[in-house]
Amino acid sequence: MPLLEEDTAIEEAYAAFRIEEQQKAFNQFVVDEKLNADKLKKLTEDYLFAQRIPTKQEAVDVLENQPSMLQRAKVGDYILSKFLTFIDIFFND
Repeated sequence: MPLLEEDTAIEEAYAAFRIEEQQKAFNQFVVDEKLNADKLKKLTEDYLFAQRIPTKQEAVDVLENQPSMLQRAKVGDYILSKFLTFIDIFFND
């Protein structure tokens, strides 16, 4: 966390830092896994609102390039696992 000015509240600075780190991690996830950022954002919002784990198909749907039918289950498991790890790190207290 960056150094704070004397009049900055620690809670406010931490909240801003956390939001910045969430966005960095989100962007890196999109780049690393070649995901559609808008679809991933929607999937994240839906998960946070409904607290329902996405299906493998929903996880596959956020990919920019769709895998073959033979690879969908494996790729879906992988993306879903990465998604849940992202959620756990940045949204579950």
